[in-house]
Amino acid sequence: EAVLVYSPDRLARNYAYQVVVLEELQRAGCAVIFLNHAFDQSPEQQMLLQMQGVFAEYERALIGERTRRGKLFAARQGHPNLGGCAAYGYRLVRKTETLPQQLLIEDSEATVVRQMYRWLVEEQLSSHAIQKRLTEQQVPTRGQNTQGWCQSTVIEILRNPAYRGEAIYNRYQARDAQRPRMERGHKDRHPGNLGSRQERSPAEWITVPVPALVDPELWRLAQEPLARNREEATRHN
Repeated sequence: EAVLVYSPDRLARNYAYQVVVLEELQRAGCAVIFLNHAFDQSPEQQMLLQMQGVFAEYERALIGERTRRGKLFAARQGHPNLGGCAAYGYRLVRKTETLPQQLLIEDSEATVVRQMYRWLVEEQLSSHAIQKRLTEQQVPTRGQNTQGWCQSTVIEILRNPAYRGEAIYNRYQARDAQRPRMERGHKDRHPGNLGSRQERSPAEWITVPVPALVDPELWRLAQEPLARNREEATRHN
């Protein structure tokens, strides 16, 4: 019979979406009741509802811009800002009144990371072979994962420059996704989808020193087989 919504910005942060959702609900005979304000069908109240939707979209853009600027400011000050989630092998310590946010080494996970780099460089194992060996040896993942390690996670760890002691910020920017994804094809590839990312110019990167888990030379040597395996992968040929 009715949908209870706290306020218009809880229904949608995009004004166009708000209009469409409200219209579809009303067409189905379902009333929409906003708890913070009783909007009726008068032109004045409908105009106020629309204005709140516009301001909600504006506020969303402001929040995103402020968050981006805050992260870049912290990076330029040399402070790691990971959004509350440290990479595998590290532990994030929140800032206090006297100390800034810190990134500390998690010894048990750091041992696994170093082993993965040795397997890649010394034994010339592929990322798939490393993933399989980690799963067979029942090396625990950080989260609760009954399927074991993922190959994409292994590749991400082996490519992350933070493990050589350099966390890079402002490296990527959002862009429209071009290639189809599985059975959805091009359905979700509309202009402005921003479903992908592209690398910025290295001059725009911000490098922040962090505790290194592997020797920089070992990290560099690991990138060569990764690049070679990527070129020879079946999906690229």
